[in-house]
Amino acid sequence: LRYITEHVRRSSYQFNQDLYNPDVIINILVKALTSVPFPDFNLSIALLDDRAPPTNLDEPDPLPALLPHLTTLHSLLQQCRFPTFWALYRSEELESLRDNYTVEVVGFEDAIREVVVRSVKAAFQRIGKQRLGTYLSLSGKH
Repeated sequence: LRYITEHVRRSSYQFNQDLYNPDVIINILVKALTSVPFPDFNLSIALLDDRAPPTNLDEPDPLPALLPHLTTLHSLLQQCRFPTFWALYRSEELESLRDNYTVEVVGFEDAIREVVVRSVKAAFQRIGKQRLGTYLSLSGKH
């Protein structure tokens, strides 16, 4: 959490739009997904303001297209809907997120599995292998 909030603060995106870098913001949000149930993701979202990003970027801004998906992925993790999380995460629709962003976060899928394990340990005394495997997305591991 401290890393994320300090990075966003240091970058001063809220106050200096000329420093706006959507790739950095997306990478921060992706990394924040790995900290569920802690508030990193929501705090990072709150640090984004409602002003429109600069239009003088060299490439199209991927943040508006990916932000709803990242928010949905976060919600699915918060709701412990792990098989649905993995299905959406691995969908063709999120191929660009995987290819361009989560690949940059070393151990992203394993970090998400740690989120799952924390939740399972808090909720279950016993769980079957098959059920746990679907929660961890081990049966279709890529």
